[in-house]
Amino acid sequence: MRHKSNTLENGYIDCVVHSLIGETNLTLDNHKKIQLHTKDEELFNDFGKKVMELGFEQTREFYNLEFGYHHWHYRPADSLNREDFKQLLKSKNFELVDSWN
Repeated sequence: MRHKSNTLENGYIDCVVHSLIGETNLTLDNHKKIQLHTKDEELFNDFGKKVMELGFEQTREFYNLEFGYHHWHYRPADSLNREDFKQLLKSKNFELVDSWN
């Protein structure tokens, strides 16, 4: 939560949390869409129940910003620039998965 403006509020960042249980990835993408990928069926079902308990519905009827809708991404004024953000991640021992480009 200390780096909220650099992660959760940043419209250029995908945040991924990985668990070895079920080879699970929970992603909050740059369009703020939540995606769960897991091989653990029980974890999948429990996650869906918890999300619905929060009042969210699972539906495909919503418009999707990824496909044909003009929109802007943003970086909050108090967030780090790209180079400083990369240095923050490195200092916190984040793992490079693909590239820094």
